[in-house]
Amino acid sequence: MAINEDRDIAVAYHSSRPAITGAGGANIKQVELAYYEYQDIGGIETWVYLDTILLGSIDYSPILGLNQTSVRCERPDVVAVRDKFFVVWTRRYEDSLAPLQYPNQSEGPAVIECAWVEKASPQQTYKIQTYPDYRDPANPSPGLGYILDSHIVGTGLRDLLTKECLGVADAVPLSDDNDEYKVAVVYPHQTDFSGGGSNDREFDLRMITCSFDDALDTISKGPFVDLQQSIYFNGDTSPGPSPSAGLILPELAPSSVDNSFWIAYEMQTESGSLPNGRIRLEYYEMDSGNWATTFGTTFKSPPGLTPFVRRRPNISSYPPTSTSQGEQMVSITFNKRNPDPLAADQTANVVYREVAWQNGSNNHHLFVVTGWMNSTGFQDGKPTVIRGRDYPFIRRCFVDRLDTSVPKCDTISYDDITGVYSSRDSVPAPPGTIGRPAADYHFENGAASPDYIPLTWERKDIQADPLKIWLGVE
Repeated sequence: MAINEDRDIAVAYHSSRPAITGAGGANIKQVELAYYEYQDIGGIETWVYLDTILLGSIDYSPILGLNQTSVRCERPDVVAVRDKFFVVWTRRYEDSLAPLQYPNQSEGPAVIECAWVEKASPQQTYKIQTYPDYRDPANPSPGLGYILDSHIVGTGLRDLLTKECLGVADAVPLSDDNDEYKVAVVYPHQTDFSGGGSNDREFDLRMITCSFDDALDTISKGPFVDLQQSIYFNGDTSPGPSPSAGLILPELAPSSVDNSFWIAYEMQTESGSLPNGRIRLEYYEMDSGNWATTFGTTFKSPPGLTPFVRRRPNISSYPPTSTSQGEQMVSITFNKRNPDPLAADQTANVVYREVAWQNGSNNHHLFVVTGWMNSTGFQDGKPTVIRGRDYPFIRRCFVDRLDTSVPKCDTISYDDITGVYSSRDSVPAPPGTIGRPAADYHFENGAASPDYIPLTWERKDIQADPLKIWLGVE
């Protein structure tokens, strides 16, 4: 979910629908986007639903020579780039029992696809416009995006395998005086797989840039870059009995410096028989045509102390409008849990930190510990952090909270400046389900209340209900 400079909101998600005969397995995963237009009617601000469009569907198979019945489009990310939105998602071919005529299909070959979205003009013709242009008579059917990277079968020229990491991609707008609509996309490629009694895995982190030409309505992409190689994620993927979906999970945040960005991602070793999770935070800059790390730090358990699972990093920054080489700041949050089955406290906890980085002759960084209160009575999961402007300070963290004593599920908002916790939504649990918050921030200079924080979360009141996405704006 993202909010652009017009204060319009776009919500990207994958949905499941019943399978059609001979396609998609048990269900069909497809990527959709809902668009909400900001309107001020007599001083009352509201968001009017314009349209929902299908972006990624199973009706196409960009990778030739694979079993089309096993494809799914899922896990999109959407970011605002000035007045437009950029959406990226993964098309995965998943078949653990793939016939021999489909080489490597059991290793999850994939495609990274994207689309640019804007409000259409005139709206009487259609409400939102996407590129690739699904309304072009030569390509009238939605469901296939612009391809950023793709596995190539049987040639050895290009592998993109995602069996355990799921190839989850994240995007970030880039500041560039010569390219006003430009993003970086980072995603994992798996090079070593668990199995045969081993839980060792390795991954590369790839990056590619994508630009939109507003005058020509065309998309272009830059060269591939391997940001990191041989990232390990060993051992169990979850402290519970069920394996976790998705590994490495890169998360990006923007910088005010041209062609620079923050990134956080997962790693994991093993300490004895227990998984020892690490969250890596880095800052990348373009230097003489090459992407280079100028800062990096790892959140991990000190040697000899209790190992912890650390998963699902989320970061947020609010870079100033200037492109100075000054201090860059980012907020980071992630989950932390003791994997020892004999530990007294096995609840999921939240780590929330502020990090400042000054790149110059006296390089330095600063960590600020925030006041998130963890309790053995709550399972706090899937945190999302928002860093807004500094005057006044806008700092928020949102989490799923399962209170087993009531029992109930909440979407909790925490204001780090006031120290106040509040529930944004609550349902009984079980059988209700609520969670997976996502948030964004926009500052509108001159508005009566200039700080906008849209928030989405999933919810169903009873187990038999379909899962729905809810949207609110603070």
